[in-house]
Amino acid sequence: MLFKAIKPEIGLKALFERKLEQIKKIELEAIKTLKEIKEEQKIKPMIHEKLEVVLGFEKMYSYFVEWTTRAKKEVHVFSVGEEIPYSVKLAAKRLVTRGLIPKLIVTKCDSESKHLLRKRIKEGWDLRHYIGVGDFTFCVIDKKLSMINVRNPDKKEERISIFFEIPGIAKALADYFDSIWKLAKPI
Repeated sequence: MLFKAIKPEIGLKALFERKLEQIKKIELEAIKTLKEIKEEQKIKPMIHEKLEVVLGFEKMYSYFVEWTTRAKKEVHVFSVGEEIPYSVKLAAKRLVTRGLIPKLIVTKCDSESKHLLRKRIKEGWDLRHYIGVGDFTFCVIDKKLSMINVRNPDKKEERISIFFEIPGIAKALADYFDSIWKLAKPI
Protein backbone atom coordinates (compact mmCIF):
# COMPACT_ATOMS: atom_id res chain seq x y z
CA MET A 1 0.00 0.00 0.00
CA LEU A 2 1.32 3.33 -1.01
CA PHE A 3 0.58 6.54 0.86
CA LYS A 4 0.98 9.77 -0.90
CA ALA A 5 1.22 13.16 0.78
CA ILE A 6 -1.46 15.66 -0.10
CA LYS A 7 -1.58 19.35 0.24
CA PRO A 8 -2.43 20.46 3.79
CA GLU A 9 -5.29 22.64 2.49
CA ILE A 10 -7.03 19.57 1.04
CA GLY A 11 -6.46 17.47 4.18
CA LEU A 12 -7.69 20.18 6.54
CA LYS A 13 -10.77 20.79 4.39
CA ALA A 14 -11.66 17.06 4.44
CA LEU A 15 -11.07 16.86 8.22
CA PHE A 16 -13.27 19.91 8.92
CA GLU A 17 -16.05 18.58 6.66
CA ARG A 18 -16.01 15.27 8.54
CA LYS A 19 -16.03 17.01 11.94
CA LEU A 20 -18.86 19.35 10.85
CA GLU A 21 -20.85 16.30 9.75
CA GLN A 22 -20.32 14.69 13.17
CA ILE A 23 -21.32 17.91 14.97
CA LYS A 24 -24.48 18.17 12.81
CA LYS A 25 -25.40 14.57 13.80
CA ILE A 26 -24.87 15.36 17.50
CA GLU A 27 -26.98 18.52 17.14
CA LEU A 28 -29.89 16.57 15.57
CA GLU A 29 -29.70 13.90 18.30
CA ALA A 30 -29.68 16.58 21.03
CA ILE A 31 -32.74 18.31 19.52
CA LYS A 32 -34.57 14.97 19.27
CA THR A 33 -33.75 14.11 22.92
CA LEU A 34 -34.86 17.57 24.05
CA LYS A 35 -38.22 17.13 22.26
CA GLU A 36 -38.70 13.72 23.93
CA ILE A 37 -38.00 15.22 27.37
CA LYS A 38 -40.51 18.03 26.75
CA GLU A 39 -43.18 15.55 25.61
CA GLU A 40 -42.55 13.38 28.67
CA GLN A 41 -43.07 16.38 30.94
CA LYS A 42 -46.41 17.14 29.26
CA ILE A 43 -47.62 13.58 29.82
CA LYS A 44 -46.63 13.31 33.49
CA PRO A 45 -49.05 15.10 35.79
CA MET A 46 -47.66 17.70 38.13
CA ILE A 47 -47.34 16.29 41.63
CA HIS A 48 -48.66 18.55 44.36
CA GLU A 49 -47.28 17.66 47.76
CA LYS A 50 -47.55 19.76 50.88
CA LEU A 51 -46.68 19.28 54.53
CA GLU A 52 -47.75 21.66 57.27
CA VAL A 53 -46.90 21.50 60.98
CA VAL A 54 -49.26 23.24 63.40
CA LEU A 55 -49.18 23.65 67.16
CA GLY A 56 -52.17 23.73 69.42
CA PHE A 57 -55.66 22.43 69.86
CA GLU A 58 -57.62 25.16 68.03
CA LYS A 59 -55.39 25.30 64.96
CA MET A 60 -55.56 21.53 64.52
CA TYR A 61 -59.35 21.51 64.64
CA SER A 62 -59.66 24.49 62.28
CA TYR A 63 -57.51 22.68 59.69
CA PHE A 64 -59.58 19.53 60.13
CA VAL A 65 -62.84 21.44 59.62
CA GLU A 66 -61.46 23.10 56.47
CA TRP A 67 -60.33 19.73 55.11
CA THR A 68 -63.74 18.13 55.66
CA THR A 69 -65.20 20.65 53.22
CA ARG A 70 -62.91 19.14 50.58
CA ALA A 71 -63.98 15.55 51.30
CA LYS A 72 -65.66 13.77 48.40
CA LYS A 73 -65.74 10.10 49.48
CA GLU A 74 -64.62 9.39 53.03
CA VAL A 75 -63.44 10.84 56.32
CA HIS A 76 -61.73 8.45 58.73
CA VAL A 77 -60.60 9.49 62.20
CA PHE A 78 -58.62 7.53 64.79
CA SER A 79 -58.84 9.31 68.14
CA VAL A 80 -58.97 8.98 71.89
CA GLY A 81 -62.63 9.95 71.93
CA GLU A 82 -62.48 13.32 73.62
CA GLU A 83 -64.90 16.24 73.57
CA ILE A 84 -64.71 18.11 70.27
CA PRO A 85 -65.43 21.76 69.45
CA TYR A 86 -68.75 22.82 67.99
CA SER A 87 -67.07 23.55 64.63
CA VAL A 88 -66.12 19.87 64.28
CA LYS A 89 -69.65 18.76 65.20
CA LEU A 90 -71.00 21.12 62.55
CA ALA A 91 -68.48 19.83 59.99
CA ALA A 92 -69.59 16.25 60.72
CA LYS A 93 -73.23 17.28 60.30
CA ARG A 94 -72.40 18.83 56.91
CA LEU A 95 -70.65 15.62 55.86
CA VAL A 96 -73.69 13.54 56.79
CA THR A 97 -75.96 16.00 54.94
CA ARG A 98 -73.77 15.49 51.84
CA GLY A 99 -74.14 11.71 52.20
CA LEU A 100 -70.72 11.05 53.71
CA ILE A 101 -70.73 9.07 56.95
CA PRO A 102 -67.51 9.84 58.86
CA LYS A 103 -65.89 6.84 60.52
CA LEU A 104 -64.37 7.18 63.97
CA ILE A 105 -62.27 4.67 65.88
CA VAL A 106 -61.91 5.60 69.55
CA THR A 107 -59.34 4.18 71.94
CA LYS A 108 -61.18 5.19 75.10
CA CYS A 109 -64.56 3.62 75.79
CA ASP A 110 -65.30 3.71 79.50
CA SER A 111 -68.18 4.93 81.65
CA GLU A 112 -66.66 8.41 81.56
CA SER A 113 -66.63 8.66 77.76
CA LYS A 114 -69.85 6.74 76.96
CA HIS A 115 -72.01 9.89 76.89
CA LEU A 116 -69.56 11.57 74.45
CA LEU A 117 -69.61 8.53 72.19
CA ARG A 118 -73.42 8.46 72.18
CA LYS A 119 -73.33 12.11 71.08
CA ARG A 120 -71.01 11.24 68.18
CA ILE A 121 -73.39 8.48 67.06
CA LYS A 122 -76.34 10.93 67.17
CA GLU A 123 -74.27 13.37 65.10
CA GLY A 124 -73.95 10.70 62.40
CA TRP A 125 -70.52 9.21 63.05
CA ASP A 126 -70.00 5.48 62.44
CA LEU A 127 -68.16 4.48 65.63
CA ARG A 128 -65.95 1.61 66.70
CA HIS A 129 -63.74 0.97 69.70
CA TYR A 130 -60.17 -0.28 69.53
CA ILE A 131 -57.91 -0.60 72.54
CA GLY A 132 -55.04 1.66 71.60
CA VAL A 133 -52.00 3.08 73.25
CA GLY A 134 -50.52 6.54 73.32
CA ASP A 135 -51.84 10.04 72.92
CA PHE A 136 -51.85 10.26 69.16
CA THR A 137 -54.63 10.60 66.63
CA PHE A 138 -54.79 10.62 62.88
CA CYS A 139 -57.30 11.26 60.15
CA VAL A 140 -57.49 10.48 56.46
CA ILE A 141 -59.70 12.20 53.92
CA ASP A 142 -60.33 10.56 50.54
CA LYS A 143 -56.96 8.77 50.75
CA LYS A 144 -55.40 12.07 49.64
CA LEU A 145 -55.17 14.20 52.78
CA SER A 146 -53.96 13.00 56.16
CA MET A 147 -53.04 14.32 59.57
CA ILE A 148 -51.08 12.88 62.47
CA ASN A 149 -51.45 14.52 65.86
CA VAL A 150 -49.53 13.89 69.08
CA ARG A 151 -50.72 15.51 72.28
CA ASN A 152 -49.16 16.16 75.64
CA PRO A 153 -50.78 13.67 78.05
CA ASP A 154 -50.52 16.17 80.91
CA LYS A 155 -51.96 19.14 78.99
CA LYS A 156 -54.29 17.91 76.27
CA GLU A 157 -54.57 21.29 74.55
CA GLU A 158 -50.82 21.15 73.89
CA ARG A 159 -50.35 19.17 70.71
CA ILE A 160 -48.42 19.08 67.50
CA SER A 161 -50.12 18.12 64.27
CA ILE A 162 -48.65 17.38 60.88
CA PHE A 163 -50.99 17.82 57.93
CA PHE A 164 -49.94 15.97 54.79
CA GLU A 165 -51.16 16.57 51.27
CA ILE A 166 -49.06 13.63 50.12
CA PRO A 167 -51.10 10.82 48.55
CA GLY A 168 -48.61 8.07 49.48
CA ILE A 169 -48.78 8.89 53.18
CA ALA A 170 -52.56 9.26 53.07
CA LYS A 171 -52.91 5.88 51.34
CA ALA A 172 -50.69 4.20 53.95
CA LEU A 173 -52.68 5.72 56.83
CA ALA A 174 -55.97 4.78 55.13
CA ASP A 175 -54.80 1.17 54.83
CA TYR A 176 -53.76 1.23 58.50
CA PHE A 177 -57.16 2.67 59.47
CA ASP A 178 -58.97 -0.02 57.44
CA SER A 179 -56.99 -2.79 59.14
CA ILE A 180 -57.82 -1.39 62.61
CA TRP A 181 -61.47 -0.86 61.61
CA LYS A 182 -61.80 -4.59 60.89
CA LEU A 183 -60.45 -5.42 64.37
CA ALA A 184 -62.37 -2.72 66.24
CA LYS A 185 -65.66 -3.48 67.98
CA PRO A 186 -68.84 -1.60 67.02
CA ILE A 187 -70.24 0.68 69.72
